[in-house]
Amino acid sequence: MIFPISFLAALCGVLFFISRRLRGREKTNASLAGGLRMLTTTLPLLILGLLSAGFLEVVVPPEFIQNWMGENAGVKGYVTSMVAGILLPGGPYVTFPIIGAVFRAGAGLGPAVTFVTSWAVLSVGFLVFEIPFVGLHFTLIRLLLVFWVPIAAGLLAQLFFG
Repeated sequence: MIFPISFLAALCGVLFFISRRLRGREKTNASLAGGLRMLTTTLPLLILGLLSAGFLEVVVPPEFIQNWMGENAGVKGYVTSMVAGILLPGGPYVTFPIIGAVFRAGAGLGPAVTFVTSWAVLSVGFLVFEIPFVGLHFTLIRLLLVFWVPIAAGLLAQLFFG
């Protein structure tokens, strides 16, 4: 965790000085205020996502996760993971803590990769934004082309790294 924090801190520092030099104090302060506004809107989501993940680790027995999404769950594990990813609401603030909890509880590598990939490319939470902006025709074409990707990614992860 120290590397991502250090990297982002360095990036923020560099961008701050570039912004200050190129755009001046007023625009830099406005961008800082915008960042703080984003923090106030995303922080509750992050807290709730982390709390949900913590509760999942306590409420859902590891045997349940291992049975439905574990290394030995077979086809059931990949299908369950794909459906869970499709139905999982929320952005990365909610999703990644939950996926992490499921993985720590005993989901296999392949099903876990299927889970996160299906959320990333097939989530119903994204469709409510995608359809109005790019249209139903585009969305259906995209879904038809990527529907197989989550299970393929999970199977490849299991094959090469599991």
